[in-house]
Amino acid sequence: MIKFNLFFLSWILPFFLVSQSYEIQYLQPQLFAKSGDPGFSRFATLKINKDKSLFILHGTAGFDSTDEERQEITMVNPEPDRWYFSDRSKGSLNSFEQTMIGNTFQVSEDIPKLSWNLSEVEKIIGGFLCKQAFTSFRGRDYEAWYAVNLPLPMGPWKLNGLPGLIIEANDKEGEVVFQFYSYQILLDPDIRIDSPPCEARKVPFITFFDAQYKDGEKFYQFLSDKLKRNLEKSGNVKVEMKQSGAPRFWERKTP
Repeated sequence: MIKFNLFFLSWILPFFLVSQSYEIQYLQPQLFAKSGDPGFSRFATLKINKDKSLFILHGTAGFDSTDEERQEITMVNPEPDRWYFSDRSKGSLNSFEQTMIGNTFQVSEDIPKLSWNLSEVEKIIGGFLCKQAFTSFRGRDYEAWYAVNLPLPMGPWKLNGLPGLIIEANDKEGEVVFQFYSYQILLDPDIRIDSPPCEARKVPFITFFDAQYKDGEKFYQFLSDKLKRNLEKSGNVKVEMKQSGAPRFWERKTP
């Protein structure tokens, strides 16, 4: 009887897991300027079921800070929530994005198909047994850790396609980082996972990709010119601009 029960549980448990809805929270650290000092962490939320996922990168209020010793000025623009909604049954990914100068888009594309190299290296993250995997995606190389016992091929942002839920991930430069924060099963049967209402202009990914870089160049040129004018009286001051941690710059290449 014990053997039968164990066999039954081993058969029914994966079905139970994939039939549930889950919510995972991540921290997305920001690094500032050349010093690489930690600035602050943004929260992100992933809601998933067997077919759909909604990843929300929560916005920031924006702030300025000055380090006189290093002669560094950090400026963080206020940003709205960004979201990424995947529907595996349709193979579609829709997202809400905003450029550096405030232009907003509802971006549509196919769910990216990532080619992963799986490793047998294991570690425990948040109580989950996780295995390591590696991939390259749109100009960056990523390391990810997926939960062996949560057989859902989803993860934060656009990372997907592993044998289990991606619990943590980062690119090799440490600029795109998702750290595990919390996890819960959503027991409310009325919870729906869908794309939020959005009135932004609908565009394909390539249109947004071009716009984000053009608007980024405009913004950084404007900010650089403004800082130089304000610092003219301070003597020989070198102004260096560096963009950091924003999802609009995570992708360096088109598909």
